Amino acid sequence: MFEAESNLRLEIADSSAEDILSRARALADELVEANPEMPTAYSARARLSYLLGKSTEARQDWEQAIRLDEHCAEALYGLGLMAFESDRFTEAAVLFGQVSNLDQEDRQARIMHADALVHDGKIDEGIAHLERIVNSPFATVGALELLGQAYLQKREYEKARSCFERVLEHYAESKDAMYGLTRVYAALGDREKAKEFNLRFREFAQRDREENAQDAEGFQDREFAISGLAQICMDAGRVLSKSPEQVPQAIDHMLNAIQLSPPNVEYLLEIRTLCLGQGRFVDVAATTKRLIELEPSNIDHWFILGNAYTELGQADLAIEAFRTAIELDPHDSRSQWADRFIQRYESP
Repeated sequence: MFEAESNLRLEIADSSAEDILSRARALADELVEANPEMPTAYSARARLSYLLGKSTEARQDWEQAIRLDEHCAEALYGLGLMAFESDRFTEAAVLFGQVSNLDQEDRQARIMHADALVHDGKIDEGIAHLERIVNSPFATVGALELLGQAYLQKREYEKARSCFERVLEHYAESKDAMYGLTRVYAALGDREKAKEFNLRFREFAQRDREENAQDAEGFQDREFAISGLAQICMDAGRVLSKSPEQVPQAIDHMLNAIQLSPPNVEYLLEIRTLCLGQGRFVDVAATTKRLIELEPSNIDHWFILGNAYTELGQADLAIEAFRTAIELDPHDSRSQWADRFIQRYESP
């Protein structure tokens, strides 16, 4: 359980998709009204509008964010997406390039920059960017897929094949890689291999169509609305966390977000850091337990959980957490301190 009293998922249990989205829009509007000079507030509302298909409203808010701060990476990225989807690839490449320059570690911006260059006909330049990405710590399956597709456009079939095969090593269900290998082997004259990958591609495509049809019969609209509310809750928390006096409110919004969305390591780490700074050890323990479910072998989580329980005066639970940490790495310097803690509490 979290320290925050409200459980947003319970509050909206009987709400329709329309009511949930109304709540999300109201929160986005309140965020902007309360923080009219913060570009990230406009960007947060724009992200919700974009998710809901309201392109005009999204563009207006992202443009306002840039008027307030010409280096607002979130807004530049959002406008880049809109340009890309409208086939304005030159503009998209410029915008994604600006984001990449502002944040060298934004892997998605770097990938989108390269993709926009390829779509803009600057294939060699796009390939150069993608090659740097796939040979760096920022490598992703998506970047490999795009690089393979770019090589296909240049008819460099062996390089394309290598990329798609690497994709399947990491993600065996990649339809893009299967389709790419179908085209590669067809171009190389290997009809049997082309047929094999075409059959695999069709099988996975059919399975996805069936799963999507099943989703459509369920509560897809309502779950979509919940995802929108979760997104604006998290964005609101991030905006408010920049103001020291609003950090408690920011944490509550973020806790609402993780109640509504699937477990997410990035979200949980952000929230835990804020909770530690505020001394909210009930929430530190709760978020850390969620993190342990996702990363059970991460020794840092177990030490932080033990420390949180210590602050809460729950020695038995602290000892249990510290024991697990010691088992994970008895040579960690913190394990020696944890062992002394356990001995002190267990000694007669």
